[in-house]
Formats: sequence, C-alpha cells, structure tokens
Amino acid sequence: MRFFYFLVFLSFGHFGFTQNYPELVNSTPAFVEKIDLSLLKENQLYIAMPFAQKTVLNPEQKKQLTERAIIKLELVYTKYRTSNIFNQKKLNDNRLTELNRLIPHLFENRFWKFQLISQTNAKSRETGRQLFHGFIVTFRPNSTKKH
Repeated sequence: MRFFYFLVFLSFGHFGFTQNYPELVNSTPAFVEKIDLSLLKENQLYIAMPFAQKTVLNPEQKKQLTERAIIKLELVYTKYRTSNIFNQKKLNDNRLTELNRLIPHLFENRFWKFQLISQTNAKSRETGRQLFHGFIVTFRPNSTKKH
C-alpha cells in the first residue's frame, strides 16, 4: 500500500512540474528592440516558433540538445499583442510545456539560467511575424586542447 501512495505522489509531482512553469513565466523580462540571430555565438542554438504559437518549427533539433551541456535558456517573444485578451504568460507556459514534451531531460535536471526576452520592435501583426520567436539555447563551450 505504501508503494501505491509513493507512486501516486511521484505521478502528481511530475505532472505538476511538467504542466506549468510559474517561476519562469513570471520572471522579469529583458526588453530589446529585436533579436538578431546572426549575432549568435558558436555555442548557441535557436529553436524557432511561429508568432503567437507554441509549435516548434524544427523538432529534429532535439538531437543537438542531448549531446551538450546547457548553461542558459532564453525564451524570446514579442511584446506586441493583437488582442487585449491575449495572455503572454499562458503562451510562454505553453511554449515551455512544448519544449519539455520534446526534450524532457532538459527540465529534469535544471542547472541552467533562464531569461525571458521581450522584443519591442513590432507595431503590428505583420512586423511581429517578421521577428524571431522561440528559444535561444546556450551551451557550455567546448574545451580546446593546447599544444
């Protein structure tokens, strides 16, 4: 019987963790005009998502995330809203949930820093769609051998 309660406890604990990320979505964002992906470093990878959606555009990128140590995860979105009832925190939560669904080990051992980045350059739906949305992952740099 104890084993049954233990399994129930683990199930609810895991379910609650994977379903919402209040400390992450409620963190204070950094505000920038726009993210320039051409400025990413060699130890960074972007995971694109459409404007106002939670879908990962290239799910095959998960292979790249399993082979290296992640030190930072940034969730990039656009501050512009097309509707007064739009809930950015809910979308951010959904995006994190989708990333967790795709790469569960990423959230099992969270030893990385997290940052929300809100882009302020969009003034319409059209300009919002032109900006990057999704995640920027920073990996620990590979060590180099000295000769």
